[in-house]
Amino acid sequence: MSSLRPIVVTAAVFVALSASACNPGGPANPGAGGLGTISSPLTTCVTLRRGDGGVVADAAIWSAYPNYNEGAGSNLWTGHSGGTARSLFRFDLSSIPAGSRIVSATASLYVSNAELTSVNVHRVTAPWSESAVTWSSFADAFDASVAAAFPTGGWDTRTFDLTAQVQDWVSGVTPNYGFVLEEDATPFVTGYSSSESDNVANRPSMSVCFDTNGGASTSSTAAATTVGTSSAATTVSSSVATTSASTSTSGGGPGTFRFAVIGDYGAEGGGIGDVAAMVHGWNPDAVLTTGDNCYSNLPHPYDGIVGQYYHDFISPYAGAYGAGSPNGNRFWPILGYHDFDLLQDYQGFFSLPNNGRYYDVSLDTANAVHLFALDGDDREPDGNSASSTQAAWLQARLAASTSCFKIVTEEQPPYCSNIGAGACDDHAVDWPYHAWGADLLISGQRHSYERLNVGGTPYIVNGLGGGYLWGDWNNISPYSVYRFPTSPARYGAQLVTVTVANGMGSLTSEFYGVGDATPSDSVTITKNCN
Repeated sequence: MSSLRPIVVTAAVFVALSASACNPGGPANPGAGGLGTISSPLTTCVTLRRGDGGVVADAAIWSAYPNYNEGAGSNLWTGHSGGTARSLFRFDLSSIPAGSRIVSATASLYVSNAELTSVNVHRVTAPWSESAVTWSSFADAFDASVAAAFPTGGWDTRTFDLTAQVQDWVSGVTPNYGFVLEEDATPFVTGYSSSESDNVANRPSMSVCFDTNGGASTSSTAAATTVGTSSAATTVSSSVATTSASTSTSGGGPGTFRFAVIGDYGAEGGGIGDVAAMVHGWNPDAVLTTGDNCYSNLPHPYDGIVGQYYHDFISPYAGAYGAGSPNGNRFWPILGYHDFDLLQDYQGFFSLPNNGRYYDVSLDTANAVHLFALDGDDREPDGNSASSTQAAWLQARLAASTSCFKIVTEEQPPYCSNIGAGACDDHAVDWPYHAWGADLLISGQRHSYERLNVGGTPYIVNGLGGGYLWGDWNNISPYSVYRFPTSPARYGAQLVTVTVANGMGSLTSEFYGVGDATPSDSVTITKNCN
């Protein structure tokens, strides 16, 4: 392995769109985890919500008022107080071409309920009108099987997967009469913002990513820059997608491996479903996290959060939300503070190497990328200082690795700027990562995105995976290179592309805000892999 310091090239681009398309890439055998030839279907993502794109109908029905229509109010209801209340929703999917393959479809509702209950989602089996439907006219016209489920409790957005159902609707297997919500038998009532809500952001929405038949992709690559080293010239290419409101591109090709990075999504803020839809639209070979995968104390908490949105990357998976990954595990989390509070549930849900708290794994069969996932929590039995058992393990494992790129993930960032009221004071895991052989450090814990340069090594903080947001930047770190804007407040995720060819390796990390067709921040590392 060459001892030359990697060369880093950066770029920052700002584009915001409400609908986008992207080439998700991925190997010829998606999910296989190895390197292969990239296929390029055109994936388009749209968000349907009354007021900013899409036609939506919704209404509440109540057994206590069997002949009353509630289709014009700003709130909808489910529950069992003074009778049984249910709510109906229908999203117009005519903008999605017939025969499309649905990559992902998630519905999002803003709920209000101080009590913890569960709500089931059922497919409606008969037509209904928002302005006329009543309890009596609806007459329980829904499929008894549960298409999805979600917990209430608190005031927040709840998102659930309807990919299989939307595929049936778009393919014409069943008519699109929408879905109905049915709450469990507890004596509580849950409210939902309707499509008449004054707050457009709280209105019901559905995010759908789909592949059209015979889709194609385009790309635009900036001119290569040649940078000299002490032994030979190294060529670094910086590529940025060229897009319109409906098309975008992404890199890929033989010898390419791509993975997404998400963080701090377990609190179920307003963006977990939107981020998951964007990640699925990329069709990455793997998903990494930066911690705080779940904050909930519900029964089976990790299935309700992680399983619901990322089950198709997890193996083994025996949860309630569909099939797991058919090609081995492709989901690699790390422990966050809130995960350590739920350590027994965390270790029961994930099957991870080593002791499950910290581990390492080669992400691809071609030995291009090696992941080292740490536990930076103060409660870690093997310690989190630079002289701890865990640190000695990391140093030894990094030294033994023959992979081209070595990536370390841990929750607490050694360096960061302040965000909101959160001061950057978590320096316990400030280890000499680069000196030990790491090429890139990715942390979480801060509900933000920031890239820093520490001694020539990129340190990335990524915590915008869908949890609540913290506020504005302040007290900027002297190491800070880029900070994702806090206004307007948005969520996002990283897409990392690794290419190895003829002994040379290139790693490009891009951060995308939800709805963006081009990255807000990009950094590329190139090195000799021999």
